[in-house]
Amino acid sequence: MFGDIFDVPWHLVIRNILSTGFYSMLGIILAIIGYKIYDWITPFSLTKELAEDQNVAVGIVVGSMMLGICLIIAFSIAF
Repeated sequence: MFGDIFDVPWHLVIRNILSTGFYSMLGIILAIIGYKIYDWITPFSLTKELAEDQNVAVGIVVGSMMLGICLIIAFSIAF
């Protein structure tokens, strides 16, 4: 039953783990860059509005923007 699991060459498993880690870090870096660009083009500081003023509306907009950017990055890496 479990014989096929252990017959996989380990160099392929290690390569897949490393590539998953690389693409995960690439996605996180690109998401941070997307946030910084969005913060740069808005006429106010997103960080100030979120942290100091606790503006819920800005939080919803930033969350939606991050979700959209992350979906684009995930699909571009996957295909």
